[in-house]
Amino acid sequence: MTKLFFSKFFFLGLFSLVFLTSLSFSSTAQVSQSDLKALIALYKSTNGSNWKDKSNWNLKAKASEVNNNWFGITVSGGRITAIDLSANNLSGKIPSEIGNLDSLISLELNYNQLNNEFPKGILKLSKLTLLDLSYNKFTGHVPSNISDLKALKELNLSFNLFNGNIPTEIGNLAALQTLNFFSNNLSGIIPAEIGNLLALKYLYLDKNQLSGNIPHEIGNLKELKHLYISENHIIGNIPVEICNLTNLERLYLANNQLSGSIPAEIGNLHKLERLYLSYNELSGNIPAEMGKLKQLNRLHMCNNKINNTLPAEVAELKSLKLVSL
Repeated sequence: MTKLFFSKFFFLGLFSLVFLTSLSFSSTAQVSQSDLKALIALYKSTNGSNWKDKSNWNLKAKASEVNNNWFGITVSGGRITAIDLSANNLSGKIPSEIGNLDSLISLELNYNQLNNEFPKGILKLSKLTLLDLSYNKFTGHVPSNISDLKALKELNLSFNLFNGNIPTEIGNLAALQTLNFFSNNLSGIIPAEIGNLLALKYLYLDKNQLSGNIPHEIGNLKELKHLYISENHIIGNIPVEICNLTNLERLYLANNQLSGSIPAEIGNLHKLERLYLSYNELSGNIPAEMGKLKQLNRLHMCNNKINNTLPAEVAELKSLKLVSL
């Protein structure tokens, strides 16, 4: 009995030792030379000497010395899997060597002073799920082969100087949940292919130079919670298909040139909290069906051609806190 107990204890201890050793090896495993070269290139290309925080970045380091102590770097299984250098005073351009980081899952370089066109090296990062380049000074077009980043769940290019059309290939990013192009100089139409992004929850296209109609295909986005298209040059009617988006919480269509009446089916948006339709050319009456919007707390409709009489069903909404007619 004693021998059996000792045998079990011995093997349990041996297993634990092997397990802990493997974990230790995994967390300290040497990164690849290509990963190291990419980090050094990133540091040099973005004026690393002027970064706010460059703790433990060592340009003379060996690959075995790159670890999670390097500011903004996450190492897992001997590969760099995440970079977060947001708000760290990076300037200049992202080097092509960034494409060597083929295990990278998350890249956050927002709130810096990076410029030049969309970094082509990023397009090689096939495992990337999060890309945030917002609040920089990037210019040029959003590349059509951004569709190569098929694992992307969040794409944030807001507050830059991107111009040209939204590429139709954006509709191939089937895993995308957040698409943020807010505050750029994008022009042309909203591509119908956006309707292919069936996992999309947040769509921000406001404050650009977009024109044409809101595509009917946007009604396919059944998971959508936020739809922002304000401050563009959008024309035509509010498509009734928008009223199929029953998970929608915020609908911002203000400061465009929308015309026609507000569809009565808008009453189907039971989760809607904010509705911004101001500064358009909408006409007709405010639909009484909006009285079904029990979560609505902000309603902005000023500077239209609408009959500003608020139906009793809407006026009686207990949730409504702010109304602008």
